[in-house]
Amino acid sequence: MTETRGAAALRVDRPRLLTATKAVTVLYAALVLLQAIIAGRGWFKDFDLIETHGQIGEGVFLVAVVQAVLAFLVFGARSWPALASAVLLVLTGVQLVLGYASTDSSTAASLHIPNGVLIFGLATVLTMSVVRVGPHAGAAG
Repeated sequence: MTETRGAAALRVDRPRLLTATKAVTVLYAALVLLQAIIAGRGWFKDFDLIETHGQIGEGVFLVAVVQAVLAFLVFGARSWPALASAVLLVLTGVQLVLGYASTDSSTAASLHIPNGVLIFGLATVLTMSVVRVGPHAGAAG
């Protein structure tokens, strides 16, 4: 099996959940990118899309919860994917708070954008790590 060092170092505790974990991880990153697209169009073309941006953000938070749970189940609590997923869950919660607070606070609005960039960067790295893991990578037993 030809896997990268990082992927091979990951222990897969529940290989049957690996495909779901990969799908949710890709979905999370794709939704974050979609959020950026909608926000940009909303800010510069049709401000009504900002409301849609917020509604999708609530869904992204739910996907982050599922992603974190799956990462803990599949890779273990002390693994890189589980820790990164937990960080993404927290950052996504902060992002929601910043987004809703931005209607009254320019500080919240100014922090919403770089936090989104941070979220997308971490989500991209996590996605690339998880999708490269084979079903038997480091499996116990």
